[in-house]
Amino acid sequence: MTNIPSVTVLFTIKFFVCMTTCDAINMRHLSERSLGAIVVSKEVFSSSSYYYIIKEGRRKAREAVKHFGPAPGAPRSHTKPYVRSKGRKFERARGRRRSCGYKK
Repeated sequence: MTNIPSVTVLFTIKFFVCMTTCDAINMRHLSERSLGAIVVSKEVFSSSSYYYIIKEGRRKAREAVKHFGPAPGAPRSHTKPYVRSKGRKFERARGRRRSCGYKK
């Protein structure tokens, strides 16, 4: 075993809809083709895995987190509003853009 630590990224494996059935051999082939490796959690947390650095994705990277915070109409609030439609006239103009009169 080398003394260089390897970085292990924890994530959920999501593939195309057409790949409904994937066996372990196929998954390892896909990961090696993209210059990666699949390591089972038993291998990562075993006693021989001293040189693994475990990284995990941001927990606040969800779309729902953008809506949390002070009310969307409050001053200096960058909270994303829940809108009924994404059209031109639905919470996109005055108060959100400088070209439409003012911006808070």
